[in-house]
Amino acid sequence: MSGPKQTKVVSIEDKIPELKKYKEKVRKRKLYSLLASFFFLILIVLFFISPFSRVDEVKIVDNKRLAKEDVVKLSGIGPQESIFKIKTAKVKKTLEKSPLIESVKINRKGINDYEIKVVESQPVAYMSTKKGYIPLLETGYLDESDVSKYPLGNAPILIGFENNTKVLSELGKQLEKTSSEIRNSMSEIIFKPESLNKKRLNVYMNDGFKVVIAINKFAENFKIYPSIIGQVKDGSTGVIDLEVGAFYQSYYNENKKISKKESN
Repeated sequence: MSGPKQTKVVSIEDKIPELKKYKEKVRKRKLYSLLASFFFLILIVLFFISPFSRVDEVKIVDNKRLAKEDVVKLSGIGPQESIFKIKTAKVKKTLEKSPLIESVKINRKGINDYEIKVVESQPVAYMSTKKGYIPLLETGYLDESDVSKYPLGNAPILIGFENNTKVLSELGKQLEKTSSEIRNSMSEIIFKPESLNKKRLNVYMNDGFKVVIAINKFAENFKIYPSIIGQVKDGSTGVIDLEVGAFYQSYYNENKKISKKESN
């Protein structure tokens, strides 16, 4: 019979070289890790003090009426500002608070360049003043910084709105809701308040009709304008009252009634 299986005994002298090699590997690994962390920190510090960590260029795109400098100033992005301080969501919110701007889109280009795409608030009418024509924007803001000698495009002319900022603001928003086709067919909008209607307007159309309407129902009631003039078959023009319901009175019949009264 074979005897019991004997276990090989390794002396401590044999283990020492292996322990030394293991400890050496651990020491080198720690050293490499420490050096890597150190160099990484150095790179971070170098980046922070380098020009790459600061805004190089802010490019403004699609601006027409607004100057690039004004948009950059409004954005709050200063020259050579740290890119880590810039929060694009905050910049977007700040810019879109301006009545001159409808919306913006901000893109980061490369490491430290920014591109701001601007959708400007468009003029929906022009107010006639002694200085010239001032645009009323779709946000309801009267941009007095932009005075032109002549109105641009087919926007209607506003008359009688001096010192009526609140009324102008409401009208601008109503005109923005009105279809561009109907809006561009308007020639003049005259503010004609009366005791029963403090926000009454007389709107003179390019096709010869006159529309009497209230500001608060402007966009909604003007929707039926094409339908009304489409029913006028005799080629005449006249007054369309859209204050309450819809009523049409031709200039011919109106003049005829006046003549009858005068003859009596």
